[in-house]
Formats: sequence, C-alpha cells, structure tokens
Amino acid sequence: MTLFIPEFFTNNPLASLMALCVLGVYAITCIFAYKFIQMAIYGRPLQGPASVGRGIAAITVLMGGLLFLFWSLDQLAVYTTGNNLGIYLPAAVLVLLFSLVLGGFIAVKTSEDTARMNLKMVAAIGFLPHFFISTLAFSKLPGWLNLLDFAIYVPAIIVGGFIYKRVARNMENSQQH
Repeated sequence: MTLFIPEFFTNNPLASLMALCVLGVYAITCIFAYKFIQMAIYGRPLQGPASVGRGIAAITVLMGGLLFLFWSLDQLAVYTTGNNLGIYLPAAVLVLLFSLVLGGFIAVKTSEDTARMNLKMVAAIGFLPHFFISTLAFSKLPGWLNLLDFAIYVPAIIVGGFIYKRVARNMENSQQH
C-alpha cells in the first residue's frame, strides 16, 4: 500500500514546507478548539468581564479557526481527488450555529450576577468582528448563508444563555437531592 502524495508536493520543496505548515495549523486549530470547548463547558465560572471576553472569542476566533479547518479540508479533497466533498457549506452552518450558542453559554457562565449584561455585551461587542470573519469565510458560499448569520446572531447567543441557565438549575437541583 502506498501513500498518495500529490506530485506537486514531492517536486517542490517550498510547497512541501507550506503543506507541513498547513498541517501544523490544522493540529493547533484542533487542539485549541478542543481545549476551548472543554474549558467552556467544564471550566469554573469566571467573573463578568472574563466571561464576556471568552464569549467574544467563541463567536470570532473559534468560529474562524473551525471554518478555516473545514474549508482547508474541502480544498485538500478537491486538490488530491479532483472531487469536491461538499463539506464546507454544511460544516459552515453547523460551526456558525455552534459558535454563537457557545458564545452565549460562556457569557452567562459567570460567578457574578451579570448574565443579562454579559449577553448584551457579547452580542454588541462581538458584532463587527464576527461579521467581518463570517463575511470573508462565506464569500464563496451562497448568499443566504450571510442572511442566516444575520438572522440568527442574537437569538443563538440568547439560546446559549438559556441552555446554561437550564443546565445550572438542573445541576443545582440534583445536588440538593
């Protein structure tokens, strides 16, 4: 069994170096995403400003990293097989929804009583960087994805906050019994 390596990479040392750099970015993105999600769900509640900062990171940096990862995998499939797997569009929709809900979840997970203010701050402060990243990431995709992003931006962040409140309430009730 032989490993399929595109001819371009074997004949061009610079391209081989670039491919290794891209693989390094893949690995770092996967590790960052895993650790960030793990921290968001299982980590201790933070003070208000820290929760806002991490919520904004979820709707910008995490989303951008995951979108880059899926786009690159899609492009790699096109380059190596000549066929488009078509994973970027469905992955973009899922990453978009997941990152917005996670941003709301993180914003409400605070040790202070600032949940509502944190949701508003994540939605307001994260608006411009989020839409800048998503507009760049969705530029080659159908236009309805940008409309979907605009339509679900605030509701998805609020849903994330409600999910955290419900999870926290259920954990509190189970500890009392």
